[in-house]
Amino acid sequence: MDEIRKTLSILKSRWLEAVLIIGLLALSEQLIYLLPRIFHPRNIRFINMSIYLVNICVLLFVLLITGGFLRTVYLEQKKRQSLLNLIRIGNHFFSRLFRFRILYAAVFMFWFGGLYWISQITVLSMDSNIFRLVNQAGSTIIKFILAKPILLVPALIIVGDCDLFKSFGFMRQIRLLKAKPLLAVFLVQIVLSLFFQYFHNVSAQVSWHFLFYILRSVILQFLSLSIQIMAVNFVGSSGIECNREQIVGS
Repeated sequence: MDEIRKTLSILKSRWLEAVLIIGLLALSEQLIYLLPRIFHPRNIRFINMSIYLVNICVLLFVLLITGGFLRTVYLEQKKRQSLLNLIRIGNHFFSRLFRFRILYAAVFMFWFGGLYWISQITVLSMDSNIFRLVNQAGSTIIKFILAKPILLVPALIIVGDCDLFKSFGFMRQIRLLKAKPLLAVFLVQIVLSLFFQYFHNVSAQVSWHFLFYILRSVILQFLSLSIQIMAVNFVGSSGIECNREQIVGS
């Protein structure tokens, strides 16, 4: 519980940076949901392409400043930082964090593609509801299986300035089960994500559904940022070092 309180204290002290990161990620999700419903259907292809490009730019920018945010959390905890400083420090870690995200996304694309292929070749092909349920269950299982690299590899990159693939080796030296508060919040995030997905499926016609969708995004992104902070602090306390020549921000 001390780790959770410590994380909340950091987020409270650096609320402006946290709001920027969480807000941009929530906005990215809302663009996907809202804009196609505003514009005329004949422009939908152009709108979808525009949303796709805008989302990529937003996500890359958030990844950049999140790297700087987490590095300064590790070094200076509650001390507030300027946006330019987050960008400067985050740029040092950006390529490695980006490559990790690509690997992470590839695992889920492989799962989804394999599931879709199986659904097409089976005699009794899955209907959309069954396909969605199986995909959600499989995605959740993958998150549990990959919990250790999901939680520790980005933190090792940030804390130890490790190379991406060396981070996987250092990861084996850390016992994740010692980080019980981190695992607890990670589990809460997964459970809430499943609950929100179920609610989305059964309440699509509810008039206040869009407001709920915004709240869902904010809550899940808040938990995600909290998890990253806790992972950085946990790895920082483990004493792992990669011995690179230069660590930005130190």
